[in-house]
Amino acid sequence: MRRKYNEIPCSTNDIKEMLSCGINELPPEANNILENHINLEELHQAVMAGKARKAPGCDGISSEFFQGTWDVIKHDMHDILNTMYFEDTLTDTQKRGVIVCIPKTPHPTTLNEYRPLTLLNTDYKLLARLISNRLRPWLNHILRGSHYCGRQGYTIFDAVATVRDVIAHANTTQSSLCIVTTDFQEAFDNISHSYLYATLQAHGFSKDFQARIKRMYDNARSTVQINGFTSPLSRS
Repeated sequence: MRRKYNEIPCSTNDIKEMLSCGINELPPEANNILENHINLEELHQAVMAGKARKAPGCDGISSEFFQGTWDVIKHDMHDILNTMYFEDTLTDTQKRGVIVCIPKTPHPTTLNEYRPLTLLNTDYKLLARLISNRLRPWLNHILRGSHYCGRQGYTIFDAVATVRDVIAHANTTQSSLCIVTTDFQEAFDNISHSYLYATLQAHGFSKDFQARIKRMYDNARSTVQINGFTSPLSRS
């Protein structure tokens, strides 16, 4: 789960206008499945999917710890993650991030030459991965055919192939064609949370699931770490 930095305000009217373009609703059975308890097998898959040699969050616990001690901690983790998933038990510390600035060039001199990365606690990322895994099978039901990102069986290469085929068809049929490309800078970092929540509601996700996503972001704060020094917590 990525952490946003500068959320741009979005009015209620703007949100309604965006969502009036047509939204596919989630199949009714999806909400029932999303409300199932996390089973041990899906938790094991989520734990083992954690990448090695990744810097941990402020608690200092890495993915390798959960993977290496799985046989010892699996039942405790099973109880903990179900509690995190169903109850309002996520602490502010669990949601706390540490922003580190990675140089993009060998000798950076401006802010734009650094890439900010937010280091998050592994249990927080594990919960986000479990939610993502549960959502993924339903994305084809709610996303349009023109969406490629995040959908099973699709990659950016499918989008490129579609554009190529459309251009070839236009050349063959001598048809007029207009292709528009838009690249929003730091799009996810700036999108309104209110719009995200309204989109979940429009797609038909249950109130419990919407609340679950909100808990992941509510009062999620970060500090900036530079040269061994850590800033005060950001405002919520």
